[in-house]
Amino acid sequence: MGIAEIDLTKYSNRFSSYTELRLHENRTLNIALLNGDVVGNSHSSNGGVSARVFHEGAWGFSSSQDTGNTAIENTIAAATTNAGFLARKGRLERLTLPRASGNANSDFTTRKPVVSQHDKIEFLRQVDAYVVTACPEIVSRQVVLSCLDMEKKLHTSEGSQG
Repeated sequence: MGIAEIDLTKYSNRFSSYTELRLHENRTLNIALLNGDVVGNSHSSNGGVSARVFHEGAWGFSSSQDTGNTAIENTIAAATTNAGFLARKGRLERLTLPRASGNANSDFTTRKPVVSQHDKIEFLRQVDAYVVTACPEIVSRQVVLSCLDMEKKLHTSEGSQG
Protein backbone atom coordinates (compact mmCIF):
# COMPACT_ATOMS: atom_id res chain seq x y z
CA MET A 1 0.00 0.00 0.00
CA GLY A 2 1.37 3.42 -0.95
CA ILE A 3 1.50 6.43 1.33
CA ALA A 4 -1.40 8.11 -0.46
CA GLU A 5 -3.71 5.22 0.48
CA ILE A 6 -2.90 5.27 4.21
CA ASP A 7 -5.49 7.15 6.30
CA LEU A 8 -3.57 8.84 9.11
CA THR A 9 -6.73 10.27 10.71
CA LYS A 10 -7.60 6.81 12.04
CA TYR A 11 -4.68 7.15 14.49
CA SER A 12 -6.03 10.38 16.05
CA ASN A 13 -7.47 8.44 18.99
CA ARG A 14 -3.86 7.52 19.92
CA PHE A 15 -2.87 11.18 20.42
CA SER A 16 -2.89 12.25 24.08
CA SER A 17 -0.90 15.50 23.60
CA TYR A 18 0.03 17.64 20.64
CA THR A 19 1.25 15.12 18.02
CA GLU A 20 2.64 15.27 14.50
CA LEU A 21 2.45 12.01 12.56
CA ARG A 22 4.39 11.77 9.29
CA LEU A 23 4.88 9.18 6.57
CA HIS A 24 7.52 9.46 3.87
CA GLU A 25 9.00 7.50 1.01
CA ASN A 26 12.11 8.39 -0.98
CA ARG A 27 12.76 6.70 -4.31
CA THR A 28 16.15 7.07 -6.02
CA LEU A 29 17.46 6.16 -9.46
CA ASN A 30 21.13 6.35 -10.45
CA ILE A 31 22.63 5.44 -13.82
CA ALA A 32 26.31 6.01 -14.59
CA LEU A 33 28.35 5.64 -17.78
CA LEU A 34 32.14 5.64 -17.71
CA ASN A 35 33.74 6.13 -21.11
CA GLY A 36 30.50 4.93 -22.74
CA ASP A 37 30.03 1.79 -20.64
CA VAL A 38 27.22 1.41 -18.08
CA VAL A 39 29.00 1.03 -14.72
CA GLY A 40 26.06 1.80 -12.45
CA ASN A 41 22.33 1.18 -12.69
CA SER A 42 20.42 1.20 -9.41
CA HIS A 43 16.98 1.96 -8.09
CA SER A 44 16.03 2.04 -4.42
CA SER A 45 13.13 2.98 -2.20
CA ASN A 46 13.06 3.65 1.52
CA GLY A 47 10.71 5.34 3.90
CA GLY A 48 8.87 5.04 7.13
CA VAL A 49 6.84 6.75 9.80
CA SER A 50 7.77 9.29 12.46
CA ALA A 51 5.91 10.91 15.31
CA ARG A 52 6.78 14.01 17.31
CA VAL A 53 4.88 14.72 20.53
CA PHE A 54 4.88 17.85 22.71
CA HIS A 55 3.98 17.25 26.36
CA GLU A 56 4.41 19.68 29.28
CA GLY A 57 7.26 21.59 27.66
CA ALA A 58 9.17 18.60 26.21
CA TRP A 59 9.33 17.08 22.76
CA GLY A 60 9.44 13.33 22.23
CA PHE A 61 10.29 11.64 18.94
CA SER A 62 10.18 8.15 17.51
CA SER A 63 10.41 6.60 14.06
CA SER A 64 10.21 3.29 12.24
CA GLN A 65 11.00 2.14 8.73
CA ASP A 66 7.78 0.09 8.73
CA THR A 67 4.49 1.79 7.80
CA GLY A 68 2.08 -0.96 8.88
CA ASN A 69 -0.66 -0.33 11.45
CA THR A 70 1.26 -1.81 14.38
CA ALA A 71 4.43 0.14 13.54
CA ILE A 72 2.50 3.42 13.29
CA GLU A 73 0.74 2.78 16.61
CA ASN A 74 4.04 1.81 18.29
CA THR A 75 5.78 4.90 16.90
CA ILE A 76 3.09 7.19 18.33
CA ALA A 77 3.25 5.39 21.69
CA ALA A 78 7.06 5.61 21.85
CA ALA A 79 7.11 9.33 20.98
CA THR A 80 4.45 9.96 23.64
CA THR A 81 6.45 7.98 26.21
CA ASN A 82 9.64 9.85 25.29
CA ALA A 83 7.94 13.25 25.68
CA GLY A 84 6.54 12.24 29.06
CA PHE A 85 9.92 10.97 30.23
CA LEU A 86 11.68 14.18 29.22
CA ALA A 87 8.96 16.33 30.79
CA ARG A 88 9.40 14.49 34.13
CA LYS A 89 13.21 14.74 34.03
CA GLY A 90 13.63 18.36 33.03
CA ARG A 91 12.87 21.61 34.75
CA LEU A 92 10.88 22.87 31.84
CA GLU A 93 8.66 25.85 31.55
CA ARG A 94 5.17 24.46 31.04
CA LEU A 95 4.52 26.04 27.67
CA THR A 96 1.37 25.72 25.68
CA LEU A 97 1.63 25.56 21.93
CA PRO A 98 -0.55 27.86 19.83
CA ARG A 99 -3.58 26.05 18.47
CA ALA A 100 -4.16 26.23 14.76
CA SER A 101 -4.80 23.86 11.91
CA GLY A 102 -4.35 23.96 8.19
CA ASN A 103 -4.63 21.70 5.19
CA ALA A 104 -2.49 21.62 2.07
CA ASN A 105 -1.83 19.20 -0.74
CA SER A 106 0.93 19.84 -3.25
CA ASP A 107 1.21 17.32 -6.05
CA PHE A 108 4.20 17.87 -8.28
CA THR A 109 3.75 14.64 -10.21
CA THR A 110 4.66 15.11 -13.86
CA ARG A 111 1.97 14.67 -16.45
CA LYS A 112 4.56 13.57 -19.00
CA PRO A 113 4.82 9.89 -19.97
CA VAL A 114 7.16 7.80 -17.85
CA VAL A 115 10.53 7.26 -19.55
CA SER A 116 11.75 3.66 -19.51
CA GLN A 117 15.07 2.64 -17.98
CA HIS A 118 16.27 1.65 -21.46
CA ASP A 119 15.42 5.10 -22.86
CA LYS A 120 17.25 6.83 -19.98
CA ILE A 121 20.38 4.79 -20.70
CA GLU A 122 20.08 5.59 -24.41
CA PHE A 123 19.81 9.30 -23.56
CA LEU A 124 22.99 9.08 -21.49
CA ARG A 125 24.72 7.33 -24.38
CA GLN A 126 23.69 10.20 -26.66
CA VAL A 127 25.14 12.72 -24.19
CA ASP A 128 28.34 10.66 -23.97
CA ALA A 129 28.59 10.48 -27.78
CA TYR A 130 28.18 14.25 -27.97
CA VAL A 131 31.05 14.75 -25.51
CA VAL A 132 33.25 12.42 -27.58
CA THR A 133 32.46 14.37 -30.77
CA ALA A 134 32.47 17.91 -29.36
CA CYS A 135 35.44 17.52 -27.00
CA PRO A 136 37.96 15.13 -28.58
CA GLU A 137 40.69 16.25 -26.15
CA ILE A 138 38.84 14.68 -23.18
CA VAL A 139 40.45 11.32 -22.40
CA SER A 140 38.06 10.05 -19.72
CA ARG A 141 34.43 10.90 -19.17
CA GLN A 142 31.63 10.04 -16.80
CA VAL A 143 27.96 10.77 -17.49
CA VAL A 144 25.52 10.32 -14.60
CA LEU A 145 21.76 10.55 -14.18
CA SER A 146 20.42 10.80 -10.62
CA CYS A 147 16.74 11.09 -9.77
CA LEU A 148 15.02 11.57 -6.41
CA ASP A 149 11.27 11.25 -5.93
CA MET A 150 9.76 12.05 -2.52
CA GLU A 151 6.30 11.44 -1.15
CA LYS A 152 5.24 12.70 2.28
CA LYS A 153 2.08 12.80 4.33
CA LEU A 154 1.29 14.64 7.59
CA HIS A 155 -1.50 14.56 10.17
CA THR A 156 -1.51 16.49 13.47
CA SER A 157 -3.58 16.35 16.61
CA GLU A 158 -4.88 19.82 15.72
CA GLY A 159 -6.43 18.38 12.54
CA SER A 160 -3.84 19.65 10.08
CA GLN A 161 -3.27 17.59 6.95
CA GLY A 162 -0.59 17.76 4.34
